Amino acid sequence: PLPEEKTKRSESKVGAKLAELTTRRVITIVLIILFMLPVINTEEENQMYDVGIGIIHDTGIQYKKGLISEAAFNATIEYYLNSTPNLVVLSVDAYDRTRPLKGFLHDEDVFRDAEIRRAQGVCYYTPEDSSTDGAKLCNFDTSTDPLGHNLTTYGSFDSTDLEIESAWRSILQTLFIVGTFGITTMMFTYDAHKLVIAPIERMVRIVEELAENPLATFENEDSDLINKGKTKYMDQGGYETKLLENCIKKIGGLLQVGFGQAGAEIIASNMNASGELDPMIPGTKVQAVFGFCDIRDFMATTEVLQESVLLFANEIANIVHTQVGQYAGDANRNFGDGFFLVWKRIPASEDSWTQIAEKALIAFLKINIQLTKSPELLQYTSRDAKAGKLLRKAIPDFTVRLGFGLHVGWAIEGAIGSNKKLDASYLSPHVNLAIKLQAITRNYGSHIIYSDALYKLLGEDAKKCSRILDCVKFKGLKEPVTLYTFDSSYDDLQNKLQAIRLRGDSSQEDEIREVVDRRISLIGPSPIIGHSQNLAKVQKSAFRTDLEIRALQWDLPPHFLPLCRKGINVYMNGRWKEAKVLLEAAIKMVRKEKKGPAAVVLEFMAKTDFKPPDDWKGYRTVSLPNI
Repeated sequence: PLPEEKTKRSESKVGAKLAELTTRRVITIVLIILFMLPVINTEEENQMYDVGIGIIHDTGIQYKKGLISEAAFNATIEYYLNSTPNLVVLSVDAYDRTRPLKGFLHDEDVFRDAEIRRAQGVCYYTPEDSSTDGAKLCNFDTSTDPLGHNLTTYGSFDSTDLEIESAWRSILQTLFIVGTFGITTMMFTYDAHKLVIAPIERMVRIVEELAENPLATFENEDSDLINKGKTKYMDQGGYETKLLENCIKKIGGLLQVGFGQAGAEIIASNMNASGELDPMIPGTKVQAVFGFCDIRDFMATTEVLQESVLLFANEIANIVHTQVGQYAGDANRNFGDGFFLVWKRIPASEDSWTQIAEKALIAFLKINIQLTKSPELLQYTSRDAKAGKLLRKAIPDFTVRLGFGLHVGWAIEGAIGSNKKLDASYLSPHVNLAIKLQAITRNYGSHIIYSDALYKLLGEDAKKCSRILDCVKFKGLKEPVTLYTFDSSYDDLQNKLQAIRLRGDSSQEDEIREVVDRRISLIGPSPIIGHSQNLAKVQKSAFRTDLEIRALQWDLPPHFLPLCRKGINVYMNGRWKEAKVLLEAAIKMVRKEKKGPAAVVLEFMAKTDFKPPDDWKGYRTVSLPNI
């Protein structure tokens, strides 16, 4: 068996610190009391009066024994009377009582008992003894010798000042004791509050805030202390209560990261409940924009990178999650090579569905832009880097690419799984459609495809930048879906940005004002305030103001998008011969379109010699493997 010392649990740092502070406080308080109480003690008896009366008494004895003369005795009495101004009554009895010396200076009846201090000297002696050895001072005690001889000296004094001083000392003593115990209590309470109670209250507050707002953020105080240079706390290792508090914050953060926006209700319900853990709560129907993105050539990349593929995937995930978060979205699920993303409309937010849809589209465009700018991903595309050489050898012309699908609709938000393992996600045919739209981007050679439902929510500027691709019916769906894309080129993006900056934005601002003025002229005169508001709304569109987004379509010929739109529209209307001419003209404008959406539609029409089937309804049926 282990020694007893090893089996015992070591003392906690909080307990050790609390014991140390308590011991220090107790020692300090005891020392203060030991030093202060003698100074303000009111019970110490004042011997001044008794000593004076004792001297008079002893003088009387000496006079009675004939050791001093009567004149000397009387002089002593007179001196004492003159030097003691607060003397009220003085009585000195002679031995034979035939010559008593008794004097009353004042009437002591005018004083209260508390204001009178009495002193008395009593002594007996043997007359045959001529020495003073028999003399004895006896305060407040009348004694008689065997022969019945006695001598009593008695005095009363005005002790008002002494009583006042004693009263003040008593008050001071009371205040000192009360203050000492009050301060001691506060010090002990402060230590307990600082080391134990306050951290517990903060923990409770964190749990309550998580229950109220499951997505609330909490800063770790350890990192704040390090950033501020306060390393003393970290050097000491921290107290258990502080470690526990930070653990609760980290656990809350992990819950938020693990469950995300969809799991907010799960966190809140279990934080509020006092019973057992119950993650299996009913779902909630929500309206949202759903997006799915997939890393292209991921399987081949995994074969090349092996263990390093996690770093590769996480670098991409960081870009995806960051851009989605910046544009009011939430990352819901990670699938290794794919990411499921959601944009919900928050009730308290003033964002319209148009703004939400545009933010989702902008976020996906920004992700692709950041992929080309990321220095961390450069090692996978550079010809000089080891990873880049290996990837280019396995995948010619390798670039980091993602495919995106966007759709809007309803879904059931909640927990999916069991008590053993669950995920907070969304179930809906609209979610599946977003995944299908991403998958079909491979068929059309496009980076991004979104549905007509999302296209209808976009603003005019975003619609002008969009192109209709096709109208298809996926197997398993009842209704066909019209497909749209945002044509974009990421080659030489920095040179395009420089060209836009050199050209300036004055023409763009004039165009915006013309759009606003034209809208206003159609609806009649409008106040200046309304004009400013309309102008502000148009100017907020990132599809006109964001230079990076404008650069994506910088090298597109002006007539390319209108030509593609018209070609697809006549194709959907069954005029395939006319569509062939228009789409072929569009392909001649942009060389990449030879492997793009227009070429895909031309290839489909060519199967029937550009003659639509008799049952043509404006769409075609497509099937996707493993979807």
